[in-house]
Amino acid sequence: ELPVVYKKGIVMFRALYTYAGLMPTWKFRRRLLKSKLNLGALKVNCRVINGNDYSHPPKDFDLLYVPLCQGEGDVVGTYQIEKVDSPAGSIKVSVSYRRNCEFRVDDSEALLSSQFLNLDE
Repeated sequence: ELPVVYKKGIVMFRALYTYAGLMPTWKFRRRLLKSKLNLGALKVNCRVINGNDYSHPPKDFDLLYVPLCQGEGDVVGTYQIEKVDSPAGSIKVSVSYRRNCEFRVDDSEALLSSQFLNLDE
């Protein structure tokens, strides 16, 4: 039975990796790496949470669910991968991600320079 669990697990993690590359966050991360800004200015993170120990619903305290601007509709998208049964129990994986990643971080010196140019005019 263990080889079957292994095969199903491989398919599940490959699906997870493939889906991660299709999310808006992946494109945003690539854009960040290409930018000239300090790489420490903004980071893309992920979390792995054990669902059994997760006692609070995420929408109560998780900043992922907070809209970045007013009027923004459904902030978070969710994708669930089919569960894999193992001798130790079921493995269920779901991915929650921010739908809108169309924001940027500008260099503070560039912003100051543009403000000074506007003052000179």
